[in-house]
Amino acid sequence: MSNSEYLSFLLKFILAVLGFGLLTNALGNYVEGFKVFTAPLDLIFIITLVYVNRNKFSEILTTLEN
Repeated sequence: MSNSEYLSFLLKFILAVLGFGLLTNALGNYVEGFKVFTAPLDLIFIITLVYVNRNKFSEILTTLEN
């Protein structure tokens, strides 16, 4: 993978995390009692994204090490 593909992947990852965070925050403000679940949902979403894309993250980390 080239550097632009790495940057594109990381940008999409960051945008997905921010978008989901904004969505859960909006739901927490709108739905009474949902605010308690927003942080765990965000954490579960981030862990799931990292797990699903673990091969790309390992490629990025090995590239950074070299």
